[in-house]
Amino acid sequence: MSGKLIKNQKSCEYASKQWGKYGTTALNGCGWIAVYNLLSVSGIDAAPDDVRMDLQALHAPLFSGKLGTNPFKLIRYLRVYFEKVNLIFRKKTIREAYTSCGRLIVGYMYLKPKFGAHYVCVSRYENKADIINDTVTKRASGIEEYFEQLKKQGCRVMFAISAS
Repeated sequence: MSGKLIKNQKSCEYASKQWGKYGTTALNGCGWIAVYNLLSVSGIDAAPDDVRMDLQALHAPLFSGKLGTNPFKLIRYLRVYFEKVNLIFRKKTIREAYTSCGRLIVGYMYLKPKFGAHYVCVSRYENKADIINDTVTKRASGIEEYFEQLKKQGCRVMFAISAS
């Protein structure tokens, strides 16, 4: 691991930093944080503010930051650091990607307490799935258990981004 992980976007030192024209990291910055955490668990040294500003320069914030982050801009940014970056929709393929490289960005939607979406970095650590910057859970025995925990909380996995 390279940098210090950001485990809670609402209470980290970057929480009040701008994301887009109208958003903040605390409310809508999970996308750039997931990218930063993925870089860190991959051993890539990147400064959090550089990641945030680079993604803003790519126009990654959706609707001026009010609706989070465009996943295609995350992929474009990650291709600077990784040879192979994929957007995956099928759970079976997400499982296979996690098994092969041990780290992903997972994008899921939730309905409670209100409708929204969230990005997290999932990294294999000591044969467990370490879920970084998530409110549903912090640890699972594997990607399958994590999916089950999300489902029990009324969340639905939309896609994953793998990078190797």
